[in-house]
Amino acid sequence: MFAANIWVLVKAGFEFGPLLVWPVLLFLAVRPLKVARWAQALLGAVLLFATQKFLIYRFVGGDSFVPDLPERFVNLTGWTYSSSMIFFGLVCVWSLAKFACRPLSRTARDGGGASAVARDRIVIPGLAVLAMAVAGWGVWTGVRVPDIRRVEIPVTGLPAAFDGFRIVQLTDLHCSSAARKERTAGIVAQVNALDPDLVCITGDFVDGSPAQRAEDLAPLRDLKARHGVFGCSGNHEYIYSYPAWRAVYAACGVTMLDNAHRVIEKDGARLALGGVVDFASAWKTPGGERPDVRKAFAGAPADACRVLLQHQPQRSRRNAEHGVRLQLTGHTHGGAIRGLDLLVARMGNEGLVRGLYRLGDMALYVSPGTGQWAGFPLRLGVPAEITEIVLRSPSAR
Repeated sequence: MFAANIWVLVKAGFEFGPLLVWPVLLFLAVRPLKVARWAQALLGAVLLFATQKFLIYRFVGGDSFVPDLPERFVNLTGWTYSSSMIFFGLVCVWSLAKFACRPLSRTARDGGGASAVARDRIVIPGLAVLAMAVAGWGVWTGVRVPDIRRVEIPVTGLPAAFDGFRIVQLTDLHCSSAARKERTAGIVAQVNALDPDLVCITGDFVDGSPAQRAEDLAPLRDLKARHGVFGCSGNHEYIYSYPAWRAVYAACGVTMLDNAHRVIEKDGARLALGGVVDFASAWKTPGGERPDVRKAFAGAPADACRVLLQHQPQRSRRNAEHGVRLQLTGHTHGGAIRGLDLLVARMGNEGLVRGLYRLGDMALYVSPGTGQWAGFPLRLGVPAEITEIVLRSPSAR
């Protein structure tokens, strides 16, 4: 009940919070232009449409986060919304700068005048164009098929037989009305071209119900890897009924590791691939399990090197104590925007936001994600990636 109430509050914040942004923009961006009333009304209407994406989705698309609307319209409104929020920030900075410089301004001492209006008529439209350009780049970066990033990771205790073993990690695909079947197929084609030994998907596959998104996720059936395709659940799985999705994932050929493991053998050596349920399981699903690393590796061969799939980076430092030598994680989106990652790192992620970390004897790789949540469609300076991980054994060297 508590979790359900929190989710309602989160959605309400996204839906109604921007209603406060709109009048501020009218006051700070439209009013200073001193244009005719019809022009003010037109600009106000444009800003209202741009800022109220989530309410539009709710009343037109049926859901504020996963609307049943065409992909192009969803991405268009993602761009207009992002533009309006960036514009809001820029206009606030401009207004504060004007206020701070007011005592030094001759025109201000003379009571303002045409020069101040002329300056606003140049600067404010310029800020709007800048906001639209930045938002356009950020949205495109978020929805395009990402590039491949190759990372070599030395793994303590990795048998020499697994030196050079290649794992492709996908995470936070967030297949939605903003990222449909064609994008999923493009990602699958990129992965198959790498001819990996193993594919691991570390949660947040979709946004929406199986009835809405199963067809868009269907290209995962074509994923190919010598030792199989495995996954673990993310927090969004539990928002959209994980039991129903689990059957869809299985039909797509993805083996979900819910506090469980599989043993992979190569030239007589063994690797134990484990996965845990997401932390959201305990508070979103009645009687849901908690992530349990001990249970995940129960019965695993003692000589097998342990690799763990866990969606969120929190509590990762404890996993090394359970013999995990490599952990693959997502969830953070790398902060999505350069600079914002400093905040995301401290929002329950224990400072772990993007890239490779060494936690004692365990290596942790936090992927910035392969997709982007449609509710926050921007990526600026933190591109999505398809991660090709090459395991390196100290004993082989």
